[in-house]
Amino acid sequence: FSEGREAAMPWHPDKVAVDAYLACLLDEVTYED
Repeated sequence: FSEGREAAMPWHPDKVAVDAYLACLLDEVTYED
């Protein structure tokens, strides 16, 4: 998710950092190799 000018054109006219946040709520994780 990003907001502001960065969301529409992050590299025009100058390169800017894109504010981003990713969250995940897990109840259970099962991993088998």
